[in-house]
Amino acid sequence: MVYNSAFFAIIRVRVGSSAVEQEPFKLLVQGSSPCRLTNFIVFSQYRWYAELVKSVTVVAVLLGVAFLIGLVLTLISRKPVQITTAPVTREFTLEGLSTVPSGTTAAAILGSVSINGTIPAGSTINVEARLAGTQQFSTVLQNIPAISNQTFSYTKATRGVSYDMKVTLLDGASKVIGSSQAFTVTAPALDLQFTIDAVDPPATPTPTPEPTLPTTPGVTTPTPALTPTPALTSLSGTIGFHGVTPVNTRIVILQKLANASTYQVAVDNLIPQSGTVWQWDSPIPGNSYSLIAVLKQKSTDGTDTDFAYSAPVTVTAPAASIVLTITFNYTLPKPSDISTVTCTTYNSGPNENSWNVTVNFPTYSGAQSYWLQVGSTDGGSDIANTYGSATTVATVFKNNTSYFARYAYSAVLGADTGSGQYSVFSDSTRIICSK
Repeated sequence: MVYNSAFFAIIRVRVGSSAVEQEPFKLLVQGSSPCRLTNFIVFSQYRWYAELVKSVTVVAVLLGVAFLIGLVLTLISRKPVQITTAPVTREFTLEGLSTVPSGTTAAAILGSVSINGTIPAGSTINVEARLAGTQQFSTVLQNIPAISNQTFSYTKATRGVSYDMKVTLLDGASKVIGSSQAFTVTAPALDLQFTIDAVDPPATPTPTPEPTLPTTPGVTTPTPALTPTPALTSLSGTIGFHGVTPVNTRIVILQKLANASTYQVAVDNLIPQSGTVWQWDSPIPGNSYSLIAVLKQKSTDGTDTDFAYSAPVTVTAPAASIVLTITFNYTLPKPSDISTVTCTTYNSGPNENSWNVTVNFPTYSGAQSYWLQVGSTDGGSDIANTYGSATTVATVFKNNTSYFARYAYSAVLGADTGSGQYSVFSDSTRIICSK
């Protein structure tokens, strides 16, 4: 029997099978180098030691063989791992706020996005922001997976700073197919809710079956061509107007491709008033446009004079909720024409001695609204104080008593007296009816 050199064996035996008969073990063989045991004869009660060694050796060999077979089968059947790359949401710092100003801290703006309509495969959501009151939006969160009720967190805002924020929906080709309304928030802010109306892909036209026509030898009936339905798209928004509106003015929105040099008219004849809604229906989807609003006044000879401009805004069609703001420091000229009175009927009854009168105020070229006042004192309004499109006031005067009339005008139809759209008042005109 041969032993490996790494195996060290000590074999001891003792005689006797009972506890009384047992004697101390006697050393028979000891060694750690290769050796052969010959003529190794022991009593039958010692044979189990050799059998145990043989059994352990056989089991070890079998386990090793099984391990090698399993390893080979695993390597043969192993499949390559498929690696897919998903869009990674990226966060950017808003332009102008690359570092948090001294004495301020960063804050988070959290919100959710609800999408109405069909969401094309591979679509993503961008979150855009700008400092409140500025014009250009910047992308602050990009490649957010487009699912309805998606949430986002912008963590690079500055505490106490106000932002205008909106979200846009992009298809797999990074073209904008929907945009939310813009909101103004102050960081930190929670639970912002944006809604995007996704532009559904145009329906594929269904061809109408052609009627069966009798054939004429040598004559070929042409097949009518199908006209594809164009995709509906637009750029739309509102006007922000700060200042007094001059008479005979309107707002015109001009557009040009972002890399073009000259502007063209997109929308004309808008009322110069905050909240005026506009829409341009002819942009090409995916193209980037520069938009600008111009306050124009038409002269008596028909020519236009530019009074004020908004800052240009660059957007990609289609888009909505675009605000074009014009700030115009202007004061309407003070009216100079005087008011008159028509003494209609004298009331001579007991305790009357009065007149039914009509006070006539001048009209002003280009005016849309008038603010009329009649008082018993110069600059007073205790007899009449009204505004609108009318230029007369019917009232009652005491006989041979002085009254005073004055007025202001506005270029905005239906302007309220607190709107700031009126001129200063004219000088008061003294009026009297006497018998």
